Parts: sequence; C-alpha cells; structure tokens
Amino acid sequence: MPSDPEAEITKSVVLVSGVNHGQFATGEMPPEVVENDITSDLTEAEAHAAIADACVMWMEANLGLQEAKDRLHKAVANTNDIFYPLFVAEDYEQTGVTSRWAIDSQVSCLKCMAKIQLN
Repeated sequence: MPSDPEAEITKSVVLVSGVNHGQFATGEMPPEVVENDITSDLTEAEAHAAIADACVMWMEANLGLQEAKDRLHKAVANTNDIFYPLFVAEDYEQTGVTSRWAIDSQVSCLKCMAKIQLN
C-alpha cells in the first residue's frame, strides 16, 4: 500500500470491478484461461470500457486534473481496503511472521497434491 500520495498518482494500482484477467486481452481466450479464470458478468466490450475508464482516470490525474486525482485517490483507497488482508500477509511473510491459517492451508495443499500424485 503506497503511503506517498504522489505514488498513488504515478504508480497506482486499482481494482477494475467485475473484470477478469482474460478480459484485459481481446479475441478468443486460451482454454487454460477459460478454465481457471474467474467468471465475469461483464461482456468483453463492457470490460474493455471499464478498463479504458480506469486508464483515462490515471492519465488525467497524471496531467494534473484535480477531479481525476480525487477519483484516483478514492479508487486506490477502495482497492487497498479490498486487498488489505493480502498486504498484511505479505508483511508477515517479509518479516518472518506467519499465521496458523497459512500453515494449515499449506499443509492442506500438500495433502491434496499427494493424493493427486498417488492416483
């Protein structure tokens, strides 16, 4: 989470709500993307319009338009709120602290992988 207000403008990351990974591209998605990506309620055109809106907001903010800066700061704050648990987990990982949940989920993943390999 950037704490520098200027970094929020120049290096911002915002969640584009409702858009999945595959919708950042055009054309037919590879089968692996179709199989593993989240489902979106947006059409490709709607997703591209939402992505374009976020890009335009960023460009206008970097051109100094105050209304765009305000919208971008709000979008970054909303994104940070949504991803806060992941930021905390990243901080834990970087400092060597871990949680019981992380250990238990890693053990569960390893058990599933072992079962798959046995079959």
